[in-house]
Parts: sequence; structure tokens; C-alpha cells
Amino acid sequence: MSIAVTAKGPRLGAWLDPNFGQSMPVTIMNDRNRFKTWPNPHRETEAGDVPLARQLVEQQVDAVVTGVLTPDAYAIFAEANIPVDLVEVDAILTLTEAVREGALQPADVATVEARFNVYQRPRE
Repeated sequence: MSIAVTAKGPRLGAWLDPNFGQSMPVTIMNDRNRFKTWPNPHRETEAGDVPLARQLVEQQVDAVVTGVLTPDAYAIFAEANIPVDLVEVDAILTLTEAVREGALQPADVATVEARFNVYQRPRE
């Protein structure tokens, strides 16, 4: 199982970057806790969620862990039958273990849209 996690840094102890499309690096962990981390090439683009989602589908990840993503990016994962777990901030290694253990509940369309709408509201 390969699990993609949006991260704030390149190491397993890094924390989750909750913003899918604007995350700094993306870490992909396999079953043997081997991982690769690469910079998000779509970070500086306005619609970074969609091309990043397509890239992860092409890499054939089995699950995605992030905080917030657009409904359009979620639709790409849903079409490819890739579950997306929306979580609060935690360490990458902790989150990948939680996915493997089935401790996280994959998001559905309503959850993605609700979280996205809250995140998009202007901060006062």
C-alpha cells in the first residue's frame, strides 16, 4: 500500500500540511516504511489541487492523507477509487500508520465540500 501525505517537510517526523494543493512537499510511504518525498510542483499555481491529484493518480497511490482539498481534486481521486482521509495536523508516520490500521474514516463528497467551504471563508 502506498500512502501519499501532504507535508510541511521532507522527513517522516514532519507534520501534515493541511492544504493539499499548496503543500510544500508530498511524501509517499510504502508498506515497508520506505518513502520518497518530492516538492509539490503545483504549489505556486492557483489551481494546484487538480494537477497534483492527477499526478498522484498516475503514481498509483492507494490512499491520500491531507487536511483540505477542493471538490474537483476529490472527484479525481473518487473516480480512481483512491480513498482520501481528511485529518487534523499530526506527524506523517503517525498518519500513515493510522491509515494502515483502518483508524481513519475516508472522506465523502459532503465532508470534502463542508471542510473546503469552511477553509475558504475569509478570516476576520
